[in-house]
Amino acid sequence: MIRDEKLAVPFVRNGWIQAAHTETALKAAGNRDRQWRNRGADVRLLSQTEIAALTGAQGYLGGWLDRRAGVIDPLAYTSELARIASAAGVKIAEHQKVVRLDKNAGLWRISTEGGAELQAKAVILATNAYTGDLLPGLAETIVPLHSFQIATAPLPADLAAGILPEGQAVSDSRRILVYYRKSADGRLVLGGRGRMALPTSEGDWAHLERALLRLYPALSGVGIEKRWFGRVGDDAGSPPAYSRARAGPDSRGRLPGPWRRPDDRAWRAHYRLSGERRRQAIAFPGLFDPADTVPRLSAGRRRCDDRLVSYAGCIRALIPHRRRNQLDSFMIMKNL
Repeated sequence: MIRDEKLAVPFVRNGWIQAAHTETALKAAGNRDRQWRNRGADVRLLSQTEIAALTGAQGYLGGWLDRRAGVIDPLAYTSELARIASAAGVKIAEHQKVVRLDKNAGLWRISTEGGAELQAKAVILATNAYTGDLLPGLAETIVPLHSFQIATAPLPADLAAGILPEGQAVSDSRRILVYYRKSADGRLVLGGRGRMALPTSEGDWAHLERALLRLYPALSGVGIEKRWFGRVGDDAGSPPAYSRARAGPDSRGRLPGPWRRPDDRAWRAHYRLSGERRRQAIAFPGLFDPADTVPRLSAGRRRCDDRLVSYAGCIRALIPHRRRNQLDSFMIMKNL
C-alpha cells in the first residue's frame, strides 16, 4: 500500500528478528523455523555469530529471521492513511467522544458528548485497549497493558554502523520482552512493558534504559531524548478477536465476548493446531464461553488494580494457565 498509494512513510522491509536469550528459546525458534519453512516462508535460523552481526547486541544465543517483515514509521503511516481516506471522501471527526449507541429499525444512532447525533447502518468499535463503557461488558474482555518506549539521540556514525546495520526490527524471547529498531533519523528506539499505573516521572522508563545498556553497553554516553507510552490490548486468547454486538445488553447486562465461535472455519483450524489451546479448554471450559469470559476478566482486573501487581503477576491473576505458544499456532493457520 505504501508503494501503490505513494505514501510519505519511511519504511525498510529487510525482516524481523526474534532473538533467543536461552537454550529453551532457541529450541522454540528452531521449531518455528521448521514450521514456516515447510510452508515456503522466507525465514532462517540464526547462529550466535549471525545474530550478533545483524543486531550488534550482546547476550543472545541465536535467533530467527523472518525476511517478509519490515519497519515503518507508525505515526507517518497513520497520518498518510488519514490523508488518502480524506481525499477519497471519508469524513474524519477528531475529538468527538461517542457517549451512546442505540439501534432502531435497522439503523444505529450515535450520540456524541457535544450533542451531535448521527445515523449509520453499521458501526465498528476499533478501540482496542482504549475501550470504555460505551457497550457494557466489552471493556471487561480486554486487558489494557502499557507499552513504554524510549528513543536515543541520533547515534554517532561509528556506533550506528554496528547496530542493526541491515535495518531489521528485533523483539526478544523474554517473558517481559523488549523490542527495538532504528528510526529514519538514526535513533535507536526501544520499548517494553511498563508499570500498570500512569507514568509520573522519567524514572518510570528506567527499566528500558537498563535494558538498552545491557544490550548495547557502548551507548552509555548517548542520551535518551524521547520517552512515551501507550496502551495495548490483551485478552485470554492472544489471537485477533472480534464480535458482533447486540442492539443492547442481555438480561444480565452483558454483551457477547470477542472470541470467534467454534464453528468459524478459521477458529476450528487454530483449535486443531494448538494442543495447548485444547488443554486450556479442558482446564477452563469457560474460556470459550462469552457468558463466562466477562466475569473472569473482571475479577482478574480488580485483583490487579487492588494489588498493583507487576505485569507478569497481573497476567497470572487474569489467565492462570496462559502459555506463549498459542500465537505461533494461529500464525501457521493463517498461512495455510
